[in-house]
Amino acid sequence: MPEQTTMVTKVREGKPSAFSVIDLNFAMKEIAEWALNIAALRGASYADARIVDERSRALATKNGKIGSASDAESLGIGIRVIADGAWGFAASDNLSREAVEATAAKAVAIAKASASVKQRDVQLAPEKPATAEWTSPHKTDPFTTSVEQNLELLLKIDSELRSVAGVTLAETNMNFRRDEQWFLSSEGANIHQTKYTTGVGYRRGRIPILSADNGRTEDTSSFRS
Repeated sequence: MPEQTTMVTKVREGKPSAFSVIDLNFAMKEIAEWALNIAALRGASYADARIVDERSRALATKNGKIGSASDAESLGIGIRVIADGAWGFAASDNLSREAVEATAAKAVAIAKASASVKQRDVQLAPEKPATAEWTSPHKTDPFTTSVEQNLELLLKIDSELRSVAGVTLAETNMNFRRDEQWFLSSEGANIHQTKYTTGVGYRRGRIPILSADNGRTEDTSSFRS
């Protein structure tokens, strides 16, 4: 595994701390700088790099059993450039220096190829480069809880739903997502943001049955947040 990717992985797997957060931010910004430097050397008049780290977890139970469980993460970089007055874009899920620099060079090559059929030069609106650090307000990072803890809670709710007389269907679900991005541009933009979204829900009900007058009776309730 490439040295830089190894360092990022080790920081991610370590326990949250001020040191690890600083380490990770430094590593990601250094990776983005590799892309911007190569783009400039290859002739880009503008370049930006966006590194995206996505983590998701989706869990569900049905009638006292685990219905589904997934925990996934993806990490990659997207590089945009303007060269010879045209846009070029390339992306990679390999954050080694060699791969990032090759991806930046590819973005420039695509821009120069696109320039051969352009009608006019791309012109960016004049904007002051933004610098920002933002995280969704939260008390607890949901990914500091384990899948086992989450399933234990869902199964407890599932059991409570089925304890009600007549209930024949009990379903629960829990979903977490973290989108973390680092954005740097050749104009000086430097943005780091982390967005969390979470949700939990349950549903209980009885299978409809025929009543004495040939009508149907049904009892369902649900909750989602």
